[in-house]
Amino acid sequence: MPYGMMSVKKAVCSIPLNWQKGEKVYILAHALIARSRGYGGILKKDAWCGKSDPYMELYLSATKVTWFLKKPGNFFAKVLEGSITSSYQVVMSFSSFENPENGDDQTIPAFYAFTDQKPREWIPASNVNGMEFKFSRGTSTFNIWQKVQLDTQSASVYKNKGVITFTICNTKVYTGD
Repeated sequence: MPYGMMSVKKAVCSIPLNWQKGEKVYILAHALIARSRGYGGILKKDAWCGKSDPYMELYLSATKVTWFLKKPGNFFAKVLEGSITSSYQVVMSFSSFENPENGDDQTIPAFYAFTDQKPREWIPASNVNGMEFKFSRGTSTFNIWQKVQLDTQSASVYKNKGVITFTICNTKVYTGD
């Protein structure tokens, strides 16, 4: 067998004996694959095949951002790095983003940017709501930057939240049964 050629030496499929007409049957196939590596060497591997379920793997560098500011100014940082690996397209959407507030009707203006480099343009927090980014299947990366503007606000703890939702798209119903 020339280098790189494969041959299936053994394949096993099983169907339960209690199978009834009209009942769904899922078949898992097992094969032993041999591949010539040249000079008489053979590599043998087990291979499994069957229907695979949709998947999404998500990596986030952080889930919380805390600023400690002591003087007025504009401050910004890359607050989130992420990657998505998926078998289907994924949509990243935003909701509940607002300016941080202290409970006494004072706010700190917050802005966001979605870029790999130092941002030049910023989006106000409330305008982020409803935004969507689409990622193709495979692996994709993204970065989120945040900027806050501290002026004459009182010293206090300012809080806000934002929800980022990741949705895997165009999948069929799959039950791993």
